[in-house]
Amino acid sequence: MDLHPRFRMGRAAAAARSRMTFSNLTALLALFVALGGSSYAAIRVGSAEIADNSIRSKDIHDGEVRGRDIAKDTIRGTDVRDGDIQGRDIRDHTISGADVKESSLGKVPLAGEADTLGGKNAAAFLGSDKLVRVGPVSLQKGEEATVATSGPFTWTANCTDQGGDTHLSVKLESTEDGSFASSFGDGGGAVSPGAPITMFDGASSTPVYQIAFPLSAAAPSGAAPVGLAFAGINVGSDDCLVNGMMLP
Repeated sequence: MDLHPRFRMGRAAAAARSRMTFSNLTALLALFVALGGSSYAAIRVGSAEIADNSIRSKDIHDGEVRGRDIAKDTIRGTDVRDGDIQGRDIRDHTISGADVKESSLGKVPLAGEADTLGGKNAAAFLGSDKLVRVGPVSLQKGEEATVATSGPFTWTANCTDQGGDTHLSVKLESTEDGSFASSFGDGGGAVSPGAPITMFDGASSTPVYQIAFPLSAAAPSGAAPVGLAFAGINVGSDDCLVNGMMLP
């Protein structure tokens, strides 16, 4: 006999209720809790749920770690593989001389003649520290001063008044016996210790400025300064003036 559909559904529900025991209901609830709980755990796993030293490189998706994920000042040189840092990895204009080991630098490839000038080495040129400026030594009448010293040699200037004329004399002495001084005229010759020789002697009542005497001499020890001196009498505000240059 064909039953009405509503009657059939009622009989099916009654049959299901007759088979729904406490154990079946408990098992069904446990299934729902298990399914729902695992999904919740998968979403809310935190640091506390991860064992220390258990996350490995292969567990991290490539390209996922960013600069903001790394604590500042924690990456050291030992953490970077040798040869991996390239020029493109360094910000422009950030490397200074203090960051470069000077002993590791070689000669600039296009500076093959860096040690020479015109093919000549430094010994072929006169250094700026070798040519010595002598003076200007300014004197008033009655004053005496050292003009220059080199090795055993000393040049001394004396300014005096001789009957209304200003008189300037320069003498040379040496502490080394057998020394010799050069001159333009009557001065110069052998120089003995304790016996100065006159290198310049002049007087004038009018302004005079002229090449006066060489600052040149030689000693048995090998000392041989070479130079030139200028003498002035009544020049500017100076009664006597000595100026020049010398290569010791």
